[in-house]
Amino acid sequence: MIKNTIRHVAICIFRKEDKILVFESYDKVDGEIFYRPLGGGIEFGKHNSDTVVREIREEINNEKN
Repeated sequence: MIKNTIRHVAICIFRKEDKILVFESYDKVDGEIFYRPLGGGIEFGKHNSDTVVREIREEINNEKN
């Protein structure tokens, strides 16, 4: 990633009662696990809704081995 730039992202919140669906990831710099809503970076020329659909498909189909 290029320093001193703004990265546009689109996220989607799935909520059921008092719970939300999140993605677990690992921060290599801090050495910690963190959680965030599903979504990701918007590609140049793409709509944010297209980004959400693409990212949800990628993250839900990503299984740990």
